[in-house]
Amino acid sequence: GSFRSIDLTGTPQTPKARGSIGLVPPSPAAQAAVPQSKLDAWNLTAAEVQAAGERVDAKIQRLKEEKTSPRAKPASSDSQQAAAGAGSAAGGAATEAQAPVPRFDMVDAFARHTYSDRNVGEVHDKAFPRRCAKEWAMLQSGLPEGIYVRWSESRLDLVRAAVVGPKKTPYHDGLFLFDIVLPSDYPRSPPQVSYFSFGVRVNPNLYENGKVCLSLLNTWTGKGSEVWTPKTSSLLQVLVSIQGLVLNEEPYYNEAGYEKQVGSAEGAKNASLYNESAFLLSVKTYLALMRSPPQHFE
Repeated sequence: GSFRSIDLTGTPQTPKARGSIGLVPPSPAAQAAVPQSKLDAWNLTAAEVQAAGERVDAKIQRLKEEKTSPRAKPASSDSQQAAAGAGSAAGGAATEAQAPVPRFDMVDAFARHTYSDRNVGEVHDKAFPRRCAKEWAMLQSGLPEGIYVRWSESRLDLVRAAVVGPKKTPYHDGLFLFDIVLPSDYPRSPPQVSYFSFGVRVNPNLYENGKVCLSLLNTWTGKGSEVWTPKTSSLLQVLVSIQGLVLNEEPYYNEAGYEKQVGSAEGAKNASLYNESAFLLSVKTYLALMRSPPQHFE
């Protein structure tokens, strides 16, 4: 029943204080999803950081060209019907031909974002752009399967992330959306994260009001690598922790004090009932996402 935080810069540690920050250790697959060599962000060479910046600059340039280039005329109704018929005939072949969704990408902007009013009129630290370049390099090379990030090029402090529920959990193949803002003094302060809950609480760490309870975000108690450290913590670490620690196989034990029931018949029964409830409530959020998908994750 001990909890081990995901530490991307060292060996996972066991905290003395437990709480609603994920009490079940991540599966070996989750821990091995990202090679340690790729996650030691602060050993990045200047060339690697420059390369990441160049890739982002190229993406930004492409976005600007798309905005200024003339749009294609809409197809006639007859053409649309013909295209629809061809698409139906193609069936699964068309699906297989689709390009894979990039795990990390820069986007022009967010029409709506939970934190769009934050940092307005404030000046970020001079080191902020360089820090962003390091974060981009980490995300481009280190994002594990099931985590997708979109970063605004017009507002570098705004980010949106999607996490796919891990296998063998009540959240399997579900989609969990998060809006993220980097405060003006980032990385001295941790990012702020808001969950798209649609008014439903599917996990002890994910509140109805959007709060994400995680020691790495300083929204729960912790020490050492469990809490935000400006030089070593990263957005990648936050997202991997959400996927591996929050969305785990038995989220019932994430609740503060419930880890004492681990290994007991009562705990097993309660955990099973909680999983059933978590699955059903999660389905409600999936349906809400399908009705109104957030921008850039349509």
